[in-house]
Amino acid sequence: MRTPAAPPGPGGLPLSSGVLRTALVKGAGRATYLAAGCKDGQVFLVTADGKPAGHCDCQGRLEDLTVADLNGDGKEKIAAVCSEPSRVHVIAVP
Repeated sequence: MRTPAAPPGPGGLPLSSGVLRTALVKGAGRATYLAAGCKDGQVFLVTADGKPAGHCDCQGRLEDLTVADLNGDGKEKIAAVCSEPSRVHVIAVP
């Protein structure tokens, strides 16, 4: 399932459960982001200066999160593995 990272609403990052996994990811414009995956399946992107850059609700319990160029196009994506329901979400980075 390919899910684009949506920009967060005003006021910064929304509240979520505890962070389970973090990773650094290069965006399409080559900016570096921090990806933070939370227990409740929320994945947040944060810029180097701490500003929110995106959010994805994977709608499940996060089990793992990793970053890789999954299809050889030279662009890193976030792979979020969730349970309840069991799914792998591939998240495009801005």
